Amino acid sequence: MPIPKFTGGDAYAGLPDGSGALVTVYEREQPPQIWFVPAGATKGRKVTSEVSAYSGVRPTADSRSFSAVRDVTDSNIYIFTLDAKPGDPGRALTSGFGNWVGGRGVKWLSDQEVLFSSHSSDMSTYYAVDVKGGTPRRLIQSLPMWDLAVSPDRSH
Repeated sequence: MPIPKFTGGDAYAGLPDGSGALVTVYEREQPPQIWFVPAGATKGRKVTSEVSAYSGVRPTADSRSFSAVRDVTDSNIYIFTLDAKPGDPGRALTSGFGNWVGGRGVKWLSDQEVLFSSHSSDMSTYYAVDVKGGTPRRLIQSLPMWDLAVSPDRSH
C-alpha cells in the first residue's frame, strides 16, 4: 500500500476490511496525530488535530471504529469512528486525572469490549471494559508484560 510522506510516524494499523490504514504521524507543529490513508492512496485524511498526542491505534474487526491512546498529562483510552470530523475529541472509554491507562497495550477482545493496561498499587494491572462504558473489570494484577496479546479468535 503506498503511504504519503510524513515527517515521522509511530503506529500503523491496516484495517481488516482492506480499505486503508490508520497511521500515527509526527508533524512539525503538533504532537503525533492520527491519519486515515485509504488503500492505494498517496494522500491521507487527518482524523485528529489537537494538542494531545496519539499512539497505539487499533481497529475493530469490522473496520468501522478504532481505539487509540490519547496522551495529555494523563493517559486514557478514547473510541473514535472514521466518520468523525477532524478535531472531534472522540468518546472517553476511561477518564481521570493522573491515569496511566493503555501505556502497555490496548486490544479489542470483541467489537464490544476492550482490554487495556493500567497501574494499581504500583503494579501492572490489566482490565476489560465495555465500549459503552461502565466500571472496568480487573483481569490480571502484578504480571510483568509489555505487549498484550489476544488470540486470533479473541477467546484468550
